[in-house]
Amino acid sequence: MMLLGVVLHSSLPYLAHAPAEWRYLDAQRSVVLDVTNYLIHMFRMPAFFLVAGFFAALLIRQRGAAGMLRHRVQRVLFPLLVFWFPCQLGNTLATSWARTGALEQGWSTLAGYAPWAGLRVPGALGHLWFLVDLFLMCAVAAGVHRLAGGSRALRVVTWVVAETVRARRGVLLLAVPTAAVLVFEPFAVIVDPGTWLPDGLSQLANGGFFLVGACVESHRDLLEVLAARAGRLLATGAALLACNLLLLLWQVDGASSVSMTGATRLDAPQVLAAAVGALAMWQVVLGLVGFFHRRFASPRPAWRYLSDASYWVYLSHHPVSIAWAGALGAWNAWALLKCVATVTLTTAVSLASYHRWVRSTWVGQWLNGHRHPPAPLRQPAHSTP
Repeated sequence: MMLLGVVLHSSLPYLAHAPAEWRYLDAQRSVVLDVTNYLIHMFRMPAFFLVAGFFAALLIRQRGAAGMLRHRVQRVLFPLLVFWFPCQLGNTLATSWARTGALEQGWSTLAGYAPWAGLRVPGALGHLWFLVDLFLMCAVAAGVHRLAGGSRALRVVTWVVAETVRARRGVLLLAVPTAAVLVFEPFAVIVDPGTWLPDGLSQLANGGFFLVGACVESHRDLLEVLAARAGRLLATGAALLACNLLLLLWQVDGASSVSMTGATRLDAPQVLAAAVGALAMWQVVLGLVGFFHRRFASPRPAWRYLSDASYWVYLSHHPVSIAWAGALGAWNAWALLKCVATVTLTTAVSLASYHRWVRSTWVGQWLNGHRHPPAPLRQPAHSTP
C-alpha cells in the first residue's frame, strides 16, 4: 500500500480534475488518471489501517500494551518527527523548481513559514499525515488494553466485530458507520487534512478499519473465510466502485479542478455516494486481505525486498516525484505516458537510495527493525571453470 502512494502522488499533476491546491500541475491531463487516482484512494489507506490494526494487536499479544507503544514510538512517531522538516523542505524546493525552474520562490516560502501556525493548516504534514493517525490509533489501542484488557466487555466487542466480518452480509453493517462519516467528507471520499491536530472525521473512518484488523488478529480463522470469499468480495466491490465513480463524475461535471478542503453539500448525490462508497471500500479491502492471504502466504524474496523498501520509498518519494514532474513538463507527450515515466523514475531513485543508504545501515535497522548484509543490486554471474 505504501508503494501505491508513489503512483497516487505521481499522477496528481496530470489529473483532468486535479486538486486546485496541488503543488504542480502539468499542461497535459487525462481523465483516465482521475479514475486511476480515485480507485487507488478508495481502498489504499483503509487497507493500510486494517493491516496496521492487525499488527498492533499482534504486538500487544507478544509484548503487551507498553511494549507495543514503545515499538510504535520508535517506528512511527520518531520517523514523523525526524523526516517531517526534510520532507517539507524538499517538497517546497521541488515545487519551486518545477514551477519556475529556480529555487528562489521555495526559499522565500520557507523564510515566511511559522511552524507553530501550521497546527491547523491543511497540508502541513504533507504525505506524512498517516503517521499521526497511526500513532494515535495505536495509543488508543494500548490505553484500551491497559484499562480493559482481558475483560468480558472487550471480549464481547471483539467477538461481535469478528462475527460481523464472518457473516456473509456483515459487510453491510460494517459500512454503516463508515458511510455516516463519508457523508461529511468532500465528494464522500476519506480526506485527511494533513494537519498536526486531527480533524476527527478521517480518524473515525480509518479507525473502523483499524478496529476490524485488530479483531481479525484474535480470530485468525477469519483469514481463511476471507480467502474463500475474495473473488466475490472483489467483484462486488469493483462494481460498486464503478457506480460510485459515476456519482463522483456527476458531482464534478464541468469543473476544471476540485478542492478537497471545502465544505460538503448534504444533498442526495452526496448521501448516495457515501453509502455506495463505504460499501465498496469494505468489499474491496476485505477481498484484498483474503486474496493476499491466499496467494502470498509463502515468503518470496522479491516481495520481501519491496516490503522492506516500501517505508523508505514512501518517506522519500514526494519531492522526487514533484521534481520529475517538473523536469518532464516540457515534454510534449500524452499525460498517461508522462505519468508512467514519473512513477518509474521516482520509484527507481527511491529504491536506489534505499539499497545504497538504508537497507544495510542503521537507518534500515531503525525503520524496519533489522539490517540486511550489504549486497549488490544484481548478483554477479558465476563463470563455469
